[in-house]
Amino acid sequence: MGTKLKFSTAFHPQTDGQTEVVNKTLGNLLRCFVGENLKNWDLILPIAEFAYNGSINRTTGHSPFEIVASFKPRQPVDLILMAHHHSRVSDSASAFASYICALHDEIREKRMKNNVDYKASADLHYRLSTFNVGDYVMVYIRPERFPLGTVKKLHA
Repeated sequence: MGTKLKFSTAFHPQTDGQTEVVNKTLGNLLRCFVGENLKNWDLILPIAEFAYNGSINRTTGHSPFEIVASFKPRQPVDLILMAHHHSRVSDSASAFASYICALHDEIREKRMKNNVDYKASADLHYRLSTFNVGDYVMVYIRPERFPLGTVKKLHA
C-alpha cells in the first residue's frame, strides 16, 4: 500500500500524528465504555475493539475491518436476522480479488487526497524561519525528559 516508516522519539507526536489521533480516539472510546465500571475495564476491551474496527473512517470511507477482511462486519442487530434467514451467496475468487484491489485503490486515492488537504491546511499556519550564525534563539528543554541536573546544554 506504499507505507513509509517514520521514526519518532518520545514526546514528539508531531512526527506521527496518525498514531496520536488513533490513541486519542481510543482513549475517548474507552472512557465512554468504562464509565463507572473501573474495576472491570479489561472485560470491555473486546467490545471497544469491535466498535472501533467496525466504525467508518472519515479518510478512507470504510471501516478498518472492511479494509482488512473485505466485507462489513455483522453488528449485533444483524445477528438477529440470522436466526430466521441464514443464506450467504458466495462470489467467485476472481470477483472477490478484483473487489479487494478496487477497494484498496479507492482507499489509497482517498488517503492521498486527504493527505494533500491536511498538508495544505497545515501549510497555511506554517511560517518558515531561517537562522544565521550568531542569532539568538529561545530553547525550551522539557524538564520531565531529563533527570535533574543532567541537562548541560545551557550551562555556562
